[in-house]
Amino acid sequence: MTTRNDCLALDAQDTLAPLRQQFALPDGVIYLDGNSLGARPVAALARAQEVIVQEWGNGLIRSWNTAGWRELSERLGNRLAGLIGARDGEVVVTDTTSINLFKVLSAALRVQASRSPTRRVIVTESSNFPTDLYIAEGLADMLQQGYSLRLVDSPEELPQAIDQDTAVVMLTHVNYKTGYMHDMQALTALAHECGALAIWDLAHSAGAVPVDLHQAGADYAIGCTYKYLNGGPGSQAFCLGQSTVVRPGGAAAVGLVRPLAAVRHGVALRAEQRHCALLVWHPADHFLGDGRVRAGRFCPDRHGLPAPQIPGPDGPVHRTGRAALRRS
Repeated sequence: MTTRNDCLALDAQDTLAPLRQQFALPDGVIYLDGNSLGARPVAALARAQEVIVQEWGNGLIRSWNTAGWRELSERLGNRLAGLIGARDGEVVVTDTTSINLFKVLSAALRVQASRSPTRRVIVTESSNFPTDLYIAEGLADMLQQGYSLRLVDSPEELPQAIDQDTAVVMLTHVNYKTGYMHDMQALTALAHECGALAIWDLAHSAGAVPVDLHQAGADYAIGCTYKYLNGGPGSQAFCLGQSTVVRPGGAAAVGLVRPLAAVRHGVALRAEQRHCALLVWHPADHFLGDGRVRAGRFCPDRHGLPAPQIPGPDGPVHRTGRAALRRS
């Protein structure tokens, strides 16, 4: 029979046990609910005070540069990349899981519309996270181009559901309700064999189980940082996107960051060649010269896109990431 002393002895031998001292928890609390909010790291209090007092309070607007705020989304993405089988410069930490899903699904449908316009089906599970289904349903309704969801009730039904009319296979790697973990590499290969693109939601797998997006050949991935990555209140989501389509003449149908498949196929991309497939832009997103999108100032005129405008005292003012108002 296993006793409490047996358990304490095993705890003492655990090489990860010292990590417990890095987190602040109330006395007597055993915290097993980190699937929606991580425990507070001890160092977080001092870091938060530094941000509020020094970087915000004293640095003010200079801190966008001096404290590295502008590059924060990319810097955090690089730290996360190794946990999900991505590379530096391929992941950005930004927005919410639902907004990022809207972005990558929009991009994937745009890619498929240019490559195979008869594909109008999004395959997913009826037990997928409800918000993922709402996003897909809402986008299909908004586009008004005949897109529909094909829901399966069990993982065994997926191979039969993915066929020549499938545009996108949209799955959560670990099902939040059943705990079932899909074979990401096998299902992505099946989707590609049928001409579909694969979107993976890593919300319940990143930080909990091994994930290798490159090995699996995933086209797009999204997830959150406040579950098994131990994020705190307001912790943002992440996304990775790639384009598997190159238009005639070399212009790519865009992903969100450096397109992995295009790199694998040896295609050199420039921002000026790319067509925007995203329906929603973060106000601070902009293209890099090598085809990536990262946090920064959005300069639409450089890329032939209509410039967002805000009302000013003397008429509309172009926006490049900051509002510039003229006095009357």
